[in-house]
Amino acid sequence: MGSGISTRKQYWITNSWSIWTLGSMRSGSCSAVGIRERRTVLDLDYICRTRNSFVRAAHEASSHSNVQSGKIAAEIALSRARLKASDIGIVVGGGSSPQNIVPAETCSVAAELGIEGPCLDVNSACATAPVQLSLLSRLITTEVPTSFWS
Repeated sequence: MGSGISTRKQYWITNSWSIWTLGSMRSGSCSAVGIRERRTVLDLDYICRTRNSFVRAAHEASSHSNVQSGKIAAEIALSRARLKASDIGIVVGGGSSPQNIVPAETCSVAAELGIEGPCLDVNSACATAPVQLSLLSRLITTEVPTSFWS
């Protein structure tokens, strides 16, 4: 299991930036959920100018798609774990704002990487990563049964 970050540092948003620039955070929200910074594929000037109020325009303004982000993050995770795509048996991904529901974005990421196997998206806003880990902890076995594909 590994993780990766797909955005460059200039696309990282700290809570203090959000408060100072957008006035968007209530005091205590960081302590409530523990989020200190966020990643975005949107240029920070675009966010300041539009306050990201045009969902369709945001898709066009993105530096790259969710699938491209997932591929970059997966390549970093594979490198960190010293694995090849062929070593992967299941792909679980997701986030808080999917661009596609069908097919699941994780299927598209796996296809970009040449990974064959089951794929699923788990989208749960701020809790996506812990929910994914909880799900995986219940699925992990020493190997996938051969009858799985039957």
